[in-house]
Amino acid sequence: NSSTSCILGVKYVSIVLYTSDIPNGKFVQVNESCNFLNSSSSVFFITHGFISNYSTYNLSVTPQLLKKQYAVFSLDWSDAACYNDPAVLNLLEYPFAVRNTREVGNYLASYIKSICDTCSVPFKNIALIGHSLGAHISSFAAKNLQTSGYGKVPLLIGCDPAGPLFMLNGPENRFSDTDAERVIALHTSGLGLQKSLGHLDLWFNNGLSQPACGGQIIGTLKVLNCSHHICIMYLANMWLDDCVFIGVPIPIMPGCSDSTNYIIIDNKIFYNTTIVGDYCVSVASKYPFCIKKDEIITDSNVEPSVNDDNFMFNLAISCIFGVKSVSTVLYTSNIPNGKIVQVNESCNLIDPSKPVFFMTHGFLANSLNYNFPNFASLLSKKDYTVFSLDWSNAACYNRVTATMNLLEYPLAVRNTPEVGTYLASYVKSLIHMCDVPLKNITFMGHSLGAHVSGFAAKDLQKSGYGKIPLLITTDPAYPLFMFSNCKGRLCKKDAERVVVLHTSAAGIQKSIGHLDLWFNNGLSQPACGGWFFGIINLNCSHNIAIAYLCNILFHDCKYTGVGISISPRTIPFLNILPGCSSDETDCIIVDHKIFDRNYVIEGDYCVSVISEFPYCTKNLSVCQK
Repeated sequence: NSSTSCILGVKYVSIVLYTSDIPNGKFVQVNESCNFLNSSSSVFFITHGFISNYSTYNLSVTPQLLKKQYAVFSLDWSDAACYNDPAVLNLLEYPFAVRNTREVGNYLASYIKSICDTCSVPFKNIALIGHSLGAHISSFAAKNLQTSGYGKVPLLIGCDPAGPLFMLNGPENRFSDTDAERVIALHTSGLGLQKSLGHLDLWFNNGLSQPACGGQIIGTLKVLNCSHHICIMYLANMWLDDCVFIGVPIPIMPGCSDSTNYIIIDNKIFYNTTIVGDYCVSVASKYPFCIKKDEIITDSNVEPSVNDDNFMFNLAISCIFGVKSVSTVLYTSNIPNGKIVQVNESCNLIDPSKPVFFMTHGFLANSLNYNFPNFASLLSKKDYTVFSLDWSNAACYNRVTATMNLLEYPLAVRNTPEVGTYLASYVKSLIHMCDVPLKNITFMGHSLGAHVSGFAAKDLQKSGYGKIPLLITTDPAYPLFMFSNCKGRLCKKDAERVVVLHTSAAGIQKSIGHLDLWFNNGLSQPACGGWFFGIINLNCSHNIAIAYLCNILFHDCKYTGVGISISPRTIPFLNILPGCSSDETDCIIVDHKIFDRNYVIEGDYCVSVISEFPYCTKNLSVCQK
């Protein structure tokens, strides 16, 4: 049909409206649209690509958007996209279709302006989706809206934005992150632009070819075309309630690798402006191509017993080589002895309405040390769900000589941010897959585990999840952290409430929480040999912090805390004398109430202890606050 050939430019463009009341679509003029639109609903404009028409994506994206009660306009520029021309001419005509994109983009912008002005649709409700050349059309429409004074549209999604004849263009002449408040690009084939384009770039299966399209041979036109168009299916399935993708961060160019640092990719990322950068996204070869919420999302199905002698003790995996193995042990009232679990399995074993406690051990330890299993069991009896993180390999728990242990400490320190990122990823998965609210989560970490917990809490904030309510730490490790700023160690900014127990010279000797408790002045403990021998026996004074915490929570222990005048305590070892003053004018009772998120007392307190278990006094002091 020569009269409608794309060679002749843009001759005819139309709009099809879909709503829950018009599921099969209806060609509409602007004034007619007003009768079908709800001013409170989001409005999506979908634009097809080369050699396509408006119905190309009707069986994928549009139905999913309608399920969310969105209104959907599908732009049909098929004549200008060479859809009606003989197939033999298509490749030769591509430059003409490219030439037509800006004019079609201006038409789309005019339609959106009319919808906003005539139908009183708020501009903040507008979102644009474009595939291939349609991504650039959506981009040109967004640019037009900006220059016309309407501002930036809130969301622009590009599905494999076309590469040929756009690769060398600047942002003003192609799909770009300057076009909207939130720009997301999905990359799936060699036909798409092979560069970062948005605030968030998702490189599915490395962004060149897709498993469902016949493997990794990207040279054939069939594989290229399939990989290019399957992008729309991926986008549609991101709106499925039981479908998630897993994204691994990549530095500059696409390159997928295994990592414990991943994000969950579903429809929540569209407006989550804190998730930015480039991610390689894993996909399956069969529909729906994603990972169902009831499937394994980690690499291993192995479920070793917590009491297995070989549990996490693989000597071949040393902390020298980084973070090679991390596992999580779940304790509940029904699993008092603990069970190593994957995230998806956890959902069937926990009650998401109950408080969740994440415990993390320190240097030269594993999840069985510090009496952690008993601690976890006691928590579960109080109706807590408890996860104990085991990063023993990365923490140098490899049964080598003590001399080697000291030499390895910097390597364990190096591993803490990555382990923290793993912990954060596990928590994110628990939130998404098991519906556990963030407000129910508490972190507790000992020694290096305190910093691991801090890094995990920072990651959750950076990822847009907000602050966890409570972070409890016992004697956070001092060496190689003392002079770090807040980004490089545990910090009071990491949670809504940070409580720190100081017990030894191996722990940081400065205030780092909302409430800092200096047991016996924070350098040595009576049960570990007193002042002189307690300082020498650092390990005892360092690890007894766990016992103090346990006794506060479970043994009806009440300690007396006296306010320290040098607050915050920022000068290391300013007061090396053990013990606390008997001043009752500024003192508190240290018991389980201090961990209540509504507990308002902050500052530094010296906490008195005795040398015999349970190290506290059960007599109520006259000191009250």
